[in-house]
Amino acid sequence: MKTKLLFILTLCAFFMISTAQAQDVQKIFRELTTNLKPQAFKADWKQNKDAWLAQVGDLDISTLQETQDELVTLVSNMKSSAFEKGVYKNLEEQLSSPKNAAQLANIMDEMVRGIKPSMFNEGYNTTMLLQEISKYM
Repeated sequence: MKTKLLFILTLCAFFMISTAQAQDVQKIFRELTTNLKPQAFKADWKQNKDAWLAQVGDLDISTLQETQDELVTLVSNMKSSAFEKGVYKNLEEQLSSPKNAAQLANIMDEMVRGIKPSMFNEGYNTTMLLQEISKYM
């Protein structure tokens, strides 16, 4: 009986952690994309944004390949001119081979820090977003 109870509690805890991580990843992506000016994105982004946000809704950063794929999609829909010099090319290279969630979080952190401040909506501060990302580093 104790073993069954422990198993059920472990499953519940795992489910709660996975759900929280999925919500965190979705929150990170949603916050970033809604606080960037339209000129940070390529023309097709406006048509694809809602579908992309729906796809990232269930992401968990521990599903490395899926999260990596969605991050690649986001970066590829952004203009290279939205980033500080050299950041866009560096992101493309780094996104080809993250080995774990911490590396992927580091790439996300670099991406946010590498976006030109003029590309964010006026008054938006990236501090809270970077704190959310740092949870995975």
